Amino acid sequence: MHLVVAGGGLGAAATTLRISLPPVLEALPIAFAEAWGMFDEAGLDVDVVGITDNQERSTALLTSNLDAVMSDITSAVSTTA
Repeated sequence: MHLVVAGGGLGAAATTLRISLPPVLEALPIAFAEAWGMFDEAGLDVDVVGITDNQERSTALLTSNLDAVMSDITSAVSTTA
């Protein structure tokens, strides 16, 4: 089971949602939606950032270099706690 965790960096003035996905099959719907322009059709500007290392992805979220990550629940809780 995976979970998308959003950080505190996304505010009202933000124009692009920067998200990182792990290299797992469960992330494919988000990756395909971005590639097929489905977010654009909904008026969302989404930038999928490729970071495969879990620790690097967590650090990027905690330092506001990412707005959201897709992560397993255990990693998300231990990182944001």
